[in-house]
Amino acid sequence: MIVPAALVAQLLATASSLSGYPPPSALPRVTVAPVAEIAAIGCRGACGAQGSYDPQRGILLSDRLDPAGDVRSRAVLLHEIVHHLQDIHGAFADLRPCERFLARERQAYAVENRYLQRHGQPPDPGYAYLLQTVDLGACAGS
Repeated sequence: MIVPAALVAQLLATASSLSGYPPPSALPRVTVAPVAEIAAIGCRGACGAQGSYDPQRGILLSDRLDPAGDVRSRAVLLHEIVHHLQDIHGAFADLRPCERFLARERQAYAVENRYLQRHGQPPDPGYAYLLQTVDLGACAGS
């Protein structure tokens, strides 16, 4: 599967509008990858991650998703595009690493869930799940 550039451009405009970050002049790189590769990067093992963002590699999107044909798959891509915008605009750079991670995820899920709501879909519970599974005690020392 190849993610059409026109779809990436449309979602970049949506992410920019919903997040308040100015859109960049270039589209983020989107690479389709196996879930196991995404989990190894985003979760350090097995998890339900369907996408990941890395400043050097760009966006990795699960090969199980169909962003051209499925609104929930598009929402995953939109979530990762928000991380791209956060990165290029230096969002939350003043926070400690653990706090920055949580702030970035909170914002990306908020944008994703507004998008899903606009399309009549239930919210993605990922942020609540993240708060239940991440060792927040580790934030105290970060």
